[in-house]
Amino acid sequence: MAAPAIAAGAAPTGPPPEAEVDEDCEAVVSEAGIEWLVNAMCALEGVGRMTMKVLKNIGVGASSGVKLLECVGAKESAEYRQKYVTELVAIDQSLYKITPPLGKGKASERAQNSMKELMRMIAELCEILKKAEKGPAPDGATTAQKSILTVVTQTEEDRETTLASLDSAAVGSRRELLKTMYNVRLQPHEMAQLNQLKRIGHWVVTERCFPDPGRYPYTKMTGASTDGHLMQFRRMLLGCVLVAVGDGAPKDKRDDGAGKKDLRGSYKAQWANANVAIDLLAQIEEKRDVLTNAEIGLVCATLSTALYKSTSLGGETLSLAMAQAISTVPQVIQNAQAVAARTQTKQPKLNKPPEGELTDKQKKKKKEEEKKRQRQLDLALAGSPPAKEPKTGEGKPGVAGWADEEGAIGPNRLPRMVGGNPEGDLCKYIQAGRTCRFKTCSFSHEE
Repeated sequence: MAAPAIAAGAAPTGPPPEAEVDEDCEAVVSEAGIEWLVNAMCALEGVGRMTMKVLKNIGVGASSGVKLLECVGAKESAEYRQKYVTELVAIDQSLYKITPPLGKGKASERAQNSMKELMRMIAELCEILKKAEKGPAPDGATTAQKSILTVVTQTEEDRETTLASLDSAAVGSRRELLKTMYNVRLQPHEMAQLNQLKRIGHWVVTERCFPDPGRYPYTKMTGASTDGHLMQFRRMLLGCVLVAVGDGAPKDKRDDGAGKKDLRGSYKAQWANANVAIDLLAQIEEKRDVLTNAEIGLVCATLSTALYKSTSLGGETLSLAMAQAISTVPQVIQNAQAVAARTQTKQPKLNKPPEGELTDKQKKKKKEEEKKRQRQLDLALAGSPPAKEPKTGEGKPGVAGWADEEGAIGPNRLPRMVGGNPEGDLCKYIQAGRTCRFKTCSFSHEE
């Protein structure tokens, strides 16, 4: 886009009024080489005198109100630096001609080169101001060199979906802004790790949507081993809010006022309003006691997909997507409970027993062995040695296991005697009116 077209909407105001430069900032202005730019800068910032206070807060007087020294990363710094320079040339049209002419019919190219030169000068000024804030090193002191080499291994997918410009300092400033705009203080257990925030930042800043559940699900928000699905989803949602704090709702995205909910101060509607996010989480918290962790996982997965579809394909801000999801939470919970109930129904019994369980044949054999051991134990407790089991065909005809001899223990645990043992119950053969078929018997033969 040609530079003259950028400022075409701004009415020429004539040359800016003369502005003075304080003694405390003369050195900075001279080092940056912007003496001839002071008048336009003071006019844009709305002051009549250039001071260190104005320089340190450069950008606050512009329409965006963004302090250039607080911009994070190359992309954000370039965006607001260009906006600042565009407003400077709208105030002083002569700034379009600070570079040499390129010939007839190339005024547009000259204007573009002039704007690039202005942006380089503003960038150099910001670097000088940052160095001045750090202060000079003490006499004789040398800069300590870091001797630790950290090697980070990333896959190609990780490199492509990571916001490298996000660092711990930027996260700290965003947390402060979150308190200022919403009075929301994130607790340590609610905070995603820095590497996780960088992955979230790619989707929020670059893709301009909620993270794709298929490529970066909320379950990646690991912290402690005891974290459930709701805590992981909370980290993902609040991570999106933290990264996007201060980022207004674009005009090409539908918001319907959701981004303006309960904002403190005169901030414009936000792409991701923290108050709406807290209300959405509260809807799940309300049913937390009656839901299992698996059911909550189904709810969070459904909401993640809905938020991603609404912000990526639906052309909505995350604020509006969250606001619409609030009314669907009861139905989503009901569906999750129904799905969980179906998965818990009794499975049909298979012919093959489960691993570690005995077959019917093995159970029968085990039961017979247990009976045999119990019989021998009973004989030992009674003080009689276990009877020697006869071979096949010996002992009781047709019944193996009991020796047909004087003194042997019979089935009723009494010694066998010729003519029967009077201490036993009546022999079943005598009771039936027949003669006992054995030489010796442990049952009584007296009727």
